[in-house]
Amino acid sequence: MTAAGPLRVGLFAEQGHPAEAFRSGVTRLTDHLVRRCRERHDVHLEYFTYHVPGGTCGAPPVRFHGVEPRFPVVFHGLRVDGLDILPTANPRLMALAARQPLDVVLGTSPGIGTQGQLLARTRGIPFAA
Repeated sequence: MTAAGPLRVGLFAEQGHPAEAFRSGVTRLTDHLVRRCRERHDVHLEYFTYHVPGGTCGAPPVRFHGVEPRFPVVFHGLRVDGLDILPTANPRLMALAARQPLDVVLGTSPGIGTQGQLLARTRGIPFAA
């Protein structure tokens, strides 16, 4: 918890939205993170993904934000953006994330996690993967 209120965490993950059928170690980790944030009120999670079709759903302490991939690729049933392997910002995702006050950013993969790293770098806030 920060002096101004709850810790605001941005999570960038292709996997882990509760409605998603794909399951892995990453989804178990993100499911655990979502559950813990819902149990606590001193951490707000802003979850950025390609799974939610455009827009925001949910309410604090956990909200999901989604954009369409620039170059959609399906990998083992998982929807990803093929351009995320390049260190270039996705303008739609960055615009969506820029509207959220964040204290720290987490990324789960070199895909969408690269977008989180770019956001954290431009804001000068911590990033962990």
